[in-house]
Amino acid sequence: MQDLESKAMKQIGSLEGGNHFIEVCLDTENHVWLMLHSGSHNIGNKLGQCHINTAKELAEMAGGKLPYRDLAYFVAGTSEFQAYWEDLQWAQNYAHFNHDVMMARFKHIIEKYLTGRKVTKPLLEVNCRQNYAEKEVHFG
Repeated sequence: MQDLESKAMKQIGSLEGGNHFIEVCLDTENHVWLMLHSGSHNIGNKLGQCHINTAKELAEMAGGKLPYRDLAYFVAGTSEFQAYWEDLQWAQNYAHFNHDVMMARFKHIIEKYLTGRKVTKPLLEVNCRQNYAEKEVHFG
């Protein structure tokens, strides 16, 4: 985990590869949108794969009768679930912070080169995370 955290700190504010991108968009009403799609620099994926493997091993040890091995899970309240949840929250928070840093830099560049250094105020901000999980209670 320490190696991943060290790598993450060096990569903060940078865009990853894959399907991640930064775009300047113009809508049908000539409003400019700054669009940014990013994640956790593959660290969330590495942490997730580690926990998925642990869940699969636990299912096998318990003699679980899952229809597919990939449906392995953790039981809430166990130490394995807690470790998974803490790593998931870390990766989500990292991705969110990384996105905020990149968006601030993106906005600064737009203001510097396209608005003559005029500070802009967004009319709307949309921040939708991918691979997001939260604990919820339904019907009590």
